[in-house]
Amino acid sequence: MQPILDKEITFSPVLSTWIQQTYIDWNRFDTLTVGKARTIAAQLISEDYKSGKFQTFYVDKIRGATIGESATQTYDSMMQSGQMMVDWSTTSRTSTYFARVGPKDKRPYMRGFDIQDRVDVSKPITFCAKYFEDQDAQCREIDPAANVFTNPDTNWFGFNSGGYMAWTYGMHCAVSVNYTDLNGFEVISPVLVNHEQREEYAPNDIDKVIECAGEYYRPRN
Repeated sequence: MQPILDKEITFSPVLSTWIQQTYIDWNRFDTLTVGKARTIAAQLISEDYKSGKFQTFYVDKIRGATIGESATQTYDSMMQSGQMMVDWSTTSRTSTYFARVGPKDKRPYMRGFDIQDRVDVSKPITFCAKYFEDQDAQCREIDPAANVFTNPDTNWFGFNSGGYMAWTYGMHCAVSVNYTDLNGFEVISPVLVNHEQREEYAPNDIDKVIECAGEYYRPRN
């Protein structure tokens, strides 16, 4: 995958074969890193197909056109399917939820986070956050024992426990998460952010939370 991510492999017939193989073994390859590589590969195939270049690589032009069209439709469908699918494939599978510390303490904090990716919990999981006015983030390694996801088919990681995140009291900014997926790839990704909408539970300075999150703010419906 790394040569695809680095755009060192650009020959679209090879990329189309690789995409097909990852779909056959979906459970293994349903990760953020593979999603990014798939997106790059599908975009290159789509560009070659729409220009007519892809078909020229095949003796059987009909077969070449069929393969190219299939990859192109997959890519176009993903790009048109909405923000959730784009996030899942290219941006981040980690999200956190802001609430206030307590009824009398309206400071913001992140009471937990979840990684909907195939996480290797034997490797460190590090979450970074910071105060709005700070330049540098503070990072903490999260105990894998906190994981509430027990389904071995997904291998997700997450928790909703204030004790593990008390160090984020007063912080407005979720900066990044670092973990290793089950294919051995280190993932350093932004954190998608949303917050409690109800006035009696919402933290102070929601505008700062949203400003910090920038393009990674995902308001709940």
